[in-house]
Amino acid sequence: MQLPSGSPGDTRALHEWARARNIAYLGGCILAFPSQLGLDEAQLLVGGDREAYDRSESILRTLAPPTEYLREDSSRPVALDRAVLSIGFEARWQSACVPIST
Repeated sequence: MQLPSGSPGDTRALHEWARARNIAYLGGCILAFPSQLGLDEAQLLVGGDREAYDRSESILRTLAPPTEYLREDSSRPVALDRAVLSIGFEARWQSACVPIST
């Protein structure tokens, strides 16, 4: 299980590297603060080898009960994580801006 901070392309490349060596691979991201791990507020998004996910699901749900499997494409969780972060930063930026009246 890899929880990268790289790009979706980096994650895909690592998955391909593992697959070429017959290594099961899961990539994902945690949508939570450390204090939320183990609680329903934590969410874990996972992609990669389905059999590896099935073998690991109970452990992953201990960390984040609403764990979601996002198919074989291990880059999906990273791409979704970046989208969520971008939306959050945009909302913060807009709320911090004060409109200038003319």
